[in-house]
Amino acid sequence: MSRHLLAAVIGVFGAGLVVSAADVTLSVDNATPNVNDTIAVTIRASVPAGESFVAANQYLAFDPAKIELTAQAAGSAGVFVPDSRGLAAINAAGAVHAGVYTLSGAVSGNVTLGVFTFKALAPGVTQVKTAP
Repeated sequence: MSRHLLAAVIGVFGAGLVVSAADVTLSVDNATPNVNDTIAVTIRASVPAGESFVAANQYLAFDPAKIELTAQAAGSAGVFVPDSRGLAAINAAGAVHAGVYTLSGAVSGNVTLGVFTFKALAPGVTQVKTAP
């Protein structure tokens, strides 16, 4: 019998976008993983023409008994600043804090801000959500 861990992953990061009109979304590549499967959480922004992206903070909270962060990676926009703590510290806290910035503010259109990869540890429902 297959047990699924993640029925839904909801939430978005604490957006620090200087563009108030940007549409920020979060997507999950595997919403019903089995134990030991990976889950990639991708954060994207759609910055309207005539506007520009300058910076964003990405704060995600999760239940470390259900999932663990295994990687954090840059997207297609700006300079990615990963959480400087090691994976053990991030997972013990159940929160990852990262960011993205541009020097020119010339980023617009549909952009990926970051990708966070998790591993399913235990069966049951869990969430990845905004953290302070």
